[in-house]
Amino acid sequence: MPRMFIASERRRQGAYHVLLLSTGSVASIKIPLIVQALHADPEQRFEVQVAATNTSLTFYDGKSVEEVSNGKSQVWTDQDEWGVGLGSMNTFMYTHPITAKHLKVVIEELGYKVIGPQGSKGLACGDIG
Repeated sequence: MPRMFIASERRRQGAYHVLLLSTGSVASIKIPLIVQALHADPEQRFEVQVAATNTSLTFYDGKSVEEVSNGKSQVWTDQDEWGVGLGSMNTFMYTHPITAKHLKVVIEELGYKVIGPQGSKGLACGDIG
């Protein structure tokens, strides 16, 4: 049975939530080092997860990410289930035609279910969205 990632269950107030994407490039070999550097932050400001293609895992072992992060970060692959929530966005961003095109691809071509918007609140820019 695949593991499941639920973004809302991993949210930590005040932290920067980082998702590193690892593809088949040889640069993927640096993923464990990047994860380690982010977790070495003295203020512990980063929550890090890695989404990897199977090809990228030929350049590093996914378990090394868990080791260098003391189990705080994991590598997620296509075999895992993703319950992903998109963060809030400015109303102008959400209503922009490019966003509509991206959502169409996500729904029609990738087959994801999109639920939203989920209400409104004050945003950092001062807008309500």
